[in-house]
Amino acid sequence: MSIHTIRFYPKTFHNIAAQFQSHLALTSRSVASDVLQSWIVKQNESGVDVKHYQADVADEQALSAVFNDIK
Repeated sequence: MSIHTIRFYPKTFHNIAAQFQSHLALTSRSVASDVLQSWIVKQNESGVDVKHYQADVADEQALSAVFNDIK
């Protein structure tokens, strides 16, 4: 599993989702913005399972919960 930190750019995420065509987990310290939430809904409606998790990478418990949900 690889983890990358990038800002939300709809076109970039669209390309990533198209490449992997099944599951995409996004994490950030912040609550998902309205733009991101809207994009996630569109991806889920098109058959790509996208989830956003609010978790700080320095918080081991929060990341553990994310990894457990992904498994």
